[in-house]
Amino acid sequence: MRKAVFLDFDGVLFDTVKEAYYIAMLASGKAESADDIDFNSEHYAKFRKYRFLITKAPDYYYLLKAIDKRNGMPGIYSALLGTDKAGEEKFKRKYFARRKSFKTKNRDFWLSLNTPYVFFHRIRYIVGRKPEVFFIITTKDKDTVIDLLKIQGIRFFKRNIFDLSAGDVFRSKREAILFVCGKYRVKRSLYIDDSAYHLAQASGIPGMDILQAGWGYAGGSKNTAGESEALARIEKFFGGKNV
Repeated sequence: MRKAVFLDFDGVLFDTVKEAYYIAMLASGKAESADDIDFNSEHYAKFRKYRFLITKAPDYYYLLKAIDKRNGMPGIYSALLGTDKAGEEKFKRKYFARRKSFKTKNRDFWLSLNTPYVFFHRIRYIVGRKPEVFFIITTKDKDTVIDLLKIQGIRFFKRNIFDLSAGDVFRSKREAILFVCGKYRVKRSLYIDDSAYHLAQASGIPGMDILQAGWGYAGGSKNTAGESEALARIEKFFGGKNV
């Protein structure tokens, strides 16, 4: 293998912020049931607005706390981040347990909160032809990623999905990407992520081009790419539209 495309999941392939808000509200105890969660509320609007600050699921614990402060965002979030490890760990356990239960007991509603972007549908023909060169590097748990991909009928090799949610194999997306490049002798690669944080981590990897997905949770970053531009970059990466 000489080429590889690395894709983030949340904010690149799927819009999952509603699912995150729903689960985070229940896991934090800020909502006792689905009836307490309003996707038309100002609270949800702020959660969505500042979703770009999140790098891993436990960060939602601090985002909810920061939103409750009402003023001073995003500075207040940065000040709170990492200040309550016990509370964060408790939230993390409840968050993943809630998701697992949610997927099983109310699957149709769960699916409705995870929506594929247009970009996802536009690249599926390329992924179908070259599944071995596409890799998903995500902080979302692998089982959930596989479930959503399977439902949409797109073919990604399971071995090409790298889940950083546990943090026990790779500590960063950069580490996962470097592992793939070494294992498969990748000389040229393209990495698409909506997170400026993760893209910055991966900067400087030899032979890699990076692209920030403006359709995701980019937080108003400049020099982002739209879905059509990203598709064109992938097609060009493989030598044209007739991939």
